[in-house]
Amino acid sequence: MTQTIEECVRKGVEEGLLKLEDGVLTYVQADKSYTLTDEEQVRAALFVYLVTEKSVVPRSVSIELDKVDLRIVNDEGGIQSIYECKAECGDEASVQAAIQQARGYAATLGVRAFFVAFSQENHLKIRTASMEFPSPVVRPAIPSFPTKIISTINLKGGVGKTSITCALAEFLTIERRKRVLVIDLDPQTNATVVLMGEEQWHTTRETRELTLAHYFKRVLEEKSPSPFDFATALVKDTSNIGGGVRGLDLIPSSPLFIEIQDDIPRITTKRFGAVSHTMVLDKALRPLLKKNQYDYVLIDCPPSLGALTLNGLFMSQFFLVPCIPDWISTYGIPQILKQAYRFSNEHDRPLNCLGVVFSRYKKVSRLHETTVQRYRALTGKGIDSEPEGPVFPKVFDTVIKDTGKAESAVEPDQPVNTLKQKYGYGTPSLYDQYNNLSLEMMQAIDAFGG
Repeated sequence: MTQTIEECVRKGVEEGLLKLEDGVLTYVQADKSYTLTDEEQVRAALFVYLVTEKSVVPRSVSIELDKVDLRIVNDEGGIQSIYECKAECGDEASVQAAIQQARGYAATLGVRAFFVAFSQENHLKIRTASMEFPSPVVRPAIPSFPTKIISTINLKGGVGKTSITCALAEFLTIERRKRVLVIDLDPQTNATVVLMGEEQWHTTRETRELTLAHYFKRVLEEKSPSPFDFATALVKDTSNIGGGVRGLDLIPSSPLFIEIQDDIPRITTKRFGAVSHTMVLDKALRPLLKKNQYDYVLIDCPPSLGALTLNGLFMSQFFLVPCIPDWISTYGIPQILKQAYRFSNEHDRPLNCLGVVFSRYKKVSRLHETTVQRYRALTGKGIDSEPEGPVFPKVFDTVIKDTGKAESAVEPDQPVNTLKQKYGYGTPSLYDQYNNLSLEMMQAIDAFGG
């Protein structure tokens, strides 16, 4: 293909397919107008090329701005093929990233013909993506290296997410003899304060701008992140047990995330090696993970499906959903599972739900008991009517009960000597519950081939 972008757009104007006036481009037959950005010029050039060179009638081309840029539809309105348009793909890596995005959209729409159009030295290029895109079923995890990476997610706060994340980290390290890294992505910074104490966090990390939030801020400001030293930001051998647990490390968070989290989606493509804003965390921390050879990474995500959580999901092979067994806390489970399912397919990355962990369980509550039983009965059943769509995950056998010890265990700056001192004695104790949960989680990962 030899046409330049300008030649295609000019041809479209001459043939009455397009109207260009005061920086606004109008698709005449579709009666849709958009600001003439670089990406819009590529889309307009592709539209003209399809109509004039491929004998596609204008009314069969659906022009959209949500996920798919152009759709070719048949007489019955069914989608035959889709096109993803990019302003510039200067190298093969950029092209492949765009193809992966188009492949994900094709999977959700059920079409097999999908393409990527882009500008390369001002010439319109069209790349046909592979016709063999991944099955929409979430695939077993095949880690690229031995580290198992798990995000903890719920759309509602106050469900025990941080308590479970920190307890799992301590039990995996002490009882299972594993090396563990906790990554705190939550603007509330609770996991950070629980594991390292508020004063130490403030004096050694927050005031020195050595937190994940400060790294993201540097990326947003387009400053080179190279002066940001993750080796210095890393809190080694943390926890309030015995003055610190050897092999349990932390990447701390900051409330600064509250100020910048809504701006993260505008991080430009390829900034510091990240192909999209959801890959910033992964690109920043992969070298650190390989160097330190952790067995497990636990990512404490904020109570949303926003940009920070998507950064955690992109980096993860697995995720846990902690919940209180009531209507409000479980309401978002289907949304989480559907989003993870789509996200996995769009990025062609395995992402599996290990299960739902019920916490703050009250045995005397009939609602709690019936909720747990209902979700156990839903295990393996489809969330939507699609036969190969996401399904409800298992419910962990271990239930974290609502006790005073559960509350005191996450109080910061309360030094203890052992796990049993922190989580309590008795049968069954909170210690037994978290000990069993850590074992169950490891077994769940093994079941996925991890």
